[in-house]
Amino acid sequence: MHVVTFCALKNILQITTIVSLSCYIVAIATCVKKKKSYKPYVSFLGMHVFSIVSGFAISIATNSIPVPVACCFFQSVMTVFLPVIIAMRGDYPTINPKIKRRAGLCVLVAICVLLIKGIKEMDTEFKWNSAWEAPKYYPVELLNGAFMLEGKGERSLLSCCTGGRGWGASAHEYGGKKRPLPEGLYAYWYSFAEDKFYEGSFKLPRDKMLALFREGFNQHRAKNRMTYNAITVGFAPGGTVAVWLQGYRRSGKSVEIGYFKAKEAKRLSWEKFFDTFYYRDFKERAWTVYRQEMLKGLGAIDNLERNGIPFGVWDTYRERFNFRPVMVYEDTTCVTDEIYLEYYNGEIETISLEGLKENPYEKRAMVKYIEVYWSFGQTIRELILEFDEQEIFEAYRKIHDGNPDCPVELQICFDEENHYVHLFLARTKKDDFDRVQLRHAKIKWFPEDETFRHYYEVFKKNKKNE
Repeated sequence: MHVVTFCALKNILQITTIVSLSCYIVAIATCVKKKKSYKPYVSFLGMHVFSIVSGFAISIATNSIPVPVACCFFQSVMTVFLPVIIAMRGDYPTINPKIKRRAGLCVLVAICVLLIKGIKEMDTEFKWNSAWEAPKYYPVELLNGAFMLEGKGERSLLSCCTGGRGWGASAHEYGGKKRPLPEGLYAYWYSFAEDKFYEGSFKLPRDKMLALFREGFNQHRAKNRMTYNAITVGFAPGGTVAVWLQGYRRSGKSVEIGYFKAKEAKRLSWEKFFDTFYYRDFKERAWTVYRQEMLKGLGAIDNLERNGIPFGVWDTYRERFNFRPVMVYEDTTCVTDEIYLEYYNGEIETISLEGLKENPYEKRAMVKYIEVYWSFGQTIRELILEFDEQEIFEAYRKIHDGNPDCPVELQICFDEENHYVHLFLARTKKDDFDRVQLRHAKIKWFPEDETFRHYYEVFKKNKKNE
C-alpha cells in the first residue's frame, strides 16, 4: 500500500497548495487595499514555499517515491490555520456574494478534478517499460509483439536485437511513461535453436499486477519503498512464454506473473520479413546461412551439439519449495547486511538487514545465484555463490523428499576466521534433522571498499550511536 500512500500524499499536497495560495493572495491583496501590514502572510508564504521545496529536495536526495509526510502534514495544518488567522485579523475582502460563490465553486471544482485524477492514477496507471529476452544459447527473433493496454491501444515489444542474454534478464527497454497496466500480450517469433516459428495471445492477471505495483518493495540497501519499472517477457524453446514484473535490476526484485505455452506458427516464413528495415541487409543471403551465423555468434552451436534443447526445463525451474537462506557464523561479531538472490525461474529477491530479523520460510523457486554482504569488526566483505544446476536440483528433491512444503534452510556457514564457507540444504527440526552438502558451487570472495560503508545498515547504526 506504499504506492497508494504516495498518491494520497501527492493529492493532499496539490489540494492544500491551491487552497493556501488562494488564501495568501486574498489576504495580502486585502491588506494592501486597507493599508495594513501583510508581513505575517509573507512570512507564512515563505515557510510554505520552503516546506514544498525542501520536501521535494529530500525526496530526490534519498531517491524515495513519496514527498516526506512531514511536508504534507505542515501543508495541511497551514491550510486550516490560514483562514483562522485571516478571520481573526479581519483580512478578508468585502466581495459581492455572487462573486464569492463563483470563486468558491471554482476552487471546489479544481479540488474535485485533482481528487478524481489522483484516484484514477492511483488505481490503474504507473510508469513502466516494456522488455523481452530469451535464455542464453537459445536465441529468438521477435517478429511482432505488444502488450494490450486497457482502452489505450498497445505497447510494442519490437526491437532490432536478437534475444539470448538469459532467462529473466531485462533488456530492450523502452520509455518509462505513466500508462495503464496491460490486460494481455500477443507475439510471434522465430526460435533459432529449433528453426521454428511460434505465435500466441495471452491474458495477463491484471488484478495481481495492480496489487504488486501498489505494494512496491524495499529499495536496494535502503528502507525506501519503490515500485516496479518494467514488464519483461521471456521466450524459450517449445513455445514457452513467461512474464515478469521487474524493479530496477540491482534493487533486487523480479516476480513472475504469467506463464504460457504458444503454438507453432506454420503459416509464417522468413520471406515476408526480409523486406523490413533490419533484415534488408540479409535479403540476398540464404536463410540457413543467416541462422548459422546468428547461432555461432552467440556461442549456441557448441551448446546445442553438447546438450541439445532441454524441453521442459523451464517448467522445472518454476517448482517452488518452502525454504529460507540462513547465515551461520562461528564469529559472533559478524552481521549480515544483505542477501541478494536470483532464482532459476527468473525471479530476483533482496533480503535486507531488517528483513533478516524475521526471515520467514517462503515458497521460492530453486536458487541459482547469491550475493552476500556481511561485516565483522571494521571489515566488509562480499561473497558470490553460483550453484551447480544438476547438484542443487538433486539436493532440493532429496532434502524435501517429495514434500515441497517441508521447511528447509539454505545454510551458508563460515568458519571462525571468515576464510572458508560450506553450503548445506538442511531440515532443522529436532525429530527430523537432515542436511545435504553442496560441494560444486562456484565461490568468490571480495573485500568491499571502505568508501561504500555508508551503504551498510550496520555502519549507519554504529554512526548514530557514536
